[in-house]
This record gives sequence, C-alpha cells and structure tokens, in this order.
Amino acid sequence: MPAFGDDEGDRQPDSVAGLPLSNEPQPPQPENLISAPPLPLPPPPRVPAENPPWTLWDVLAIAVVTFGSITVIGGIGLLIAKHFYHVQISDLARNPKWAVPVEFFAYVITLAFMKAIVHSRGLPFWNTVRWRWVGGALKYPITGILLAFVVGLATSLLPIPKELPIEKYFADTLGSWILAIFGVTVAPFMEELFFRGFVYPALARPLGMRWSVGITSALFALIHCSQLAGAWAPLLLLFLVGVVLTTARVRTGSVVPGFLIHSAYNFTLFVELFIQTDHFHNFDKLGLIH
Repeated sequence: MPAFGDDEGDRQPDSVAGLPLSNEPQPPQPENLISAPPLPLPPPPRVPAENPPWTLWDVLAIAVVTFGSITVIGGIGLLIAKHFYHVQISDLARNPKWAVPVEFFAYVITLAFMKAIVHSRGLPFWNTVRWRWVGGALKYPITGILLAFVVGLATSLLPIPKELPIEKYFADTLGSWILAIFGVTVAPFMEELFFRGFVYPALARPLGMRWSVGITSALFALIHCSQLAGAWAPLLLLFLVGVVLTTARVRTGSVVPGFLIHSAYNFTLFVELFIQTDHFHNFDKLGLIH
C-alpha cells in the first residue's frame, strides 16, 4: 500500500520543481545576458565661433577714421595756436593739456563711427561688441595690478632705453594729472573696444583663435611704437600685456574683463609714477608708462 503522499494525484506540479509547464521558450537568465556597450557620451558643447557683423575692411575704416580725426583736429588746432598764440608746434604736440583733448574728441568721432557700423546692420551696439559684465569682476583689476608689477620687474631685467618719447608728456603737474585720468579711463576703454571688441573677432572668423590672439596683441603693441621709440624690449612687454588682455576676451566672451585689467594696469603704473615723482612734482626720474 503506497505511503501517504506518494499518490500520483498528490504529487506537486513540475513547475514547483522549477521546470516549465509548457514548451514555450523562456527568456534567458540574467547571468546569461551579454552586457550591452555603454552609450557614447554627448560631445562637449563647442565654443561658438566668432561671427561679427563687420568685416576687416570695417576695422580698417575705423582705424583710418581714428588717425584721420587725430590728424585733422590736431592739425587745425596747432595752426590756430601757432597763428594766434605764437606757440611752437613741437612744444604743443607733446603737451598733454593739448594732446589729450585732441585725442578725446577724435575718440568721440571714432565711437560714433563704430556705432554707425553696427547700427547699419540693424543690431544693438553694446551687446554686439560683447560689452557685457561678467561674474567675479573683482579678479580682473587684481590681475591688472599683478600684471603691472610683473612688467615693472621685467623692465629691470630687459634693455629698456633710458629716454623714451612718452616721457616728454610728463613735464608739469597739471598735464600729468590729465594724462593719468585719461590713461586710466578713456584710453583703455577705446583701445579695448577697438582691439578686443572689433579687431579680434574680425580676425578670429577666418584665422581661428590662436592666430588672432597673436596678431591682435602685436597690433596693440605696435600702436605704441612711436611712444617707445621702436625699442624691442618695451614693445615685447606690451605684446605680452596684449596677450593677457585678448585671452581674457576669449575666455569670457566679453570686452569688459580686458578693460578692467587694462585700466587697473595703467592705474598701477601711474600710482608708481606718482610716488616716484613726489606727487607729479619732480620729473627727474621717470617710470615707464604705457
């Protein structure tokens, strides 16, 4: 007599023993799965290419307007001064009380011409030339101050000429104050607007970033050539300063950081000169101001 529980009707179904109840194919067990290759990561976002609405011909036109305005305004003024006030042109041309106002009004004309170029394309001026504030603005003046100290140290190691044409602008206290205020505000503003706002993006479109940084920095140094008597050492230092300023434009996409660095750089040099000349009263020993 079969034992209790051994009856065929009392046996458990095959599924309980882990066997399938039908002949339908079953999905493979997880241990038999072949892991799929991971999906590729999306490519990093590309830095937008420079595509300004102006051309290199427009940049050249801006340069012509700038130098043309300085030449015309300065020439007319010099002739008037010589005729009515009997002032020597050679003396007046190096006087900041005369040269700075001439350059200021020429810059006003240049800025108006820049705006006309951008507005002729139906675009807003300040946003188009990348004049916009960025985060962490305090680090840029600090960079300018440190850059001035580095350049000052380099001037003691390089063969800098003892006399430079730029030093002739520092002849009296009032003229030095005018030059200092202009050199910390208007001059860096217009230079950054031209070189980093217009020149760099116009070059970067056909040449790419690296070549454009180098060419823009070289042009920036060359416009100071007459002030530095063409001496290679101070021009090399100015080229390196230009590299720093243009790199700030590349990395931030804005002209403002370069302006803050440039302004703080000039401010530091003028403060050094202010101390060195006993508050712009003793000009026997002059520092190098750009």
